[in-house]
Amino acid sequence: MIDNMIHGRFFRNALAALVFVTLFHGPAAAQDLFEVTGLEVDESARDDVQAKLGAIADAQRRALQIVMRRLVQPEDIDRLPNITGATLDNMVRDYDISDERLGGGRYLATISIRLWPERVSGVLKEAQIPFAMTRSRPVVVLPVIDTGSARRLWDDPNPWRLAWAGHTPYPGLFSVVMPAGDLSDVATVNVNQAISGDPDAMLAIGEKYQATGAMIAIASISGNRASRAVKVSLEFVGGSHDGTTMERRYKGSGDLTAFLGQVVGEILDGLEREWKEENILDFSLVERVSVLVPIEGLSGWRDVRERLDGMSRIQSSSMARMSQEEIELDIVYVGSTDQLRTALAQRGLELVFSPDHPLWLLRRTGN
Repeated sequence: MIDNMIHGRFFRNALAALVFVTLFHGPAAAQDLFEVTGLEVDESARDDVQAKLGAIADAQRRALQIVMRRLVQPEDIDRLPNITGATLDNMVRDYDISDERLGGGRYLATISIRLWPERVSGVLKEAQIPFAMTRSRPVVVLPVIDTGSARRLWDDPNPWRLAWAGHTPYPGLFSVVMPAGDLSDVATVNVNQAISGDPDAMLAIGEKYQATGAMIAIASISGNRASRAVKVSLEFVGGSHDGTTMERRYKGSGDLTAFLGQVVGEILDGLEREWKEENILDFSLVERVSVLVPIEGLSGWRDVRERLDGMSRIQSSSMARMSQEEIELDIVYVGSTDQLRTALAQRGLELVFSPDHPLWLLRRTGN
């Protein structure tokens, strides 16, 4: 009896400490959205030191603009604030310099910069610019070209696949993964399975690339250099867009590779825009929900904690009750319940309501 009491007290104390860490730990998720790599700088000044300082400041300004553009809609880009000086310095988490060359008051280098997510979002919020920070779980794109006489996925020539390869990975909120096209991919899914959206093949290729689903992109191309047309059919199998189909048509002229590259860019920009619209943070709408989190000891709770950590849609969370089997959390979040569920799903968490329980259930669905 005493041993059980000691064990229970130890578990509660350890769990309480873990909850404390969870609720007060800073954002750590989706850092890739707030990282800009390969910024080339070329700055001149009265001496090498001033040139270097000017180059770093220039890279920081450019990085912030790039990151903010990732989060806002195109129509709001012109409203983005111009942040400089100490405020800008405070938004930079760290930076890395490579290929550094200097002399005679000139400084050349390549700089990569990481920004603090909560400080970037704070600037956008203060400027009253709507933005989204929920990144979709990746989908694998399978580009099938239909020439009329044949349909190709892995076989060459497939300029449609090359066009997609030139645009992925896509540095936005809508995540797309391009398969390598190696022998393993060829054995996992063939062109007929892709066209039919074979569930087993889509699951297998998704698992290989740690994606939640696949997007089959079938392109039918007609015309010549003077006048080209392409009809694109998009079908999603698995993931947040499961069962969605789209058909789009494009016209152009000139080089086929360049034309298809423009088409892919427009498709990705459209998917990005739609995803942002669905996940915009509306700070005028703040809700509260109580959830039960089933856990299997400290490791189970630690895993849930890591998935919740840094979610921009969640303003705060506090523990109402805990036991060895479950934790009750009060979550204050921005937006609608559907938007919260979508954001949680991107972290491998499922928010469901069961008539058998008085509260919503928050449970893990995968890695």
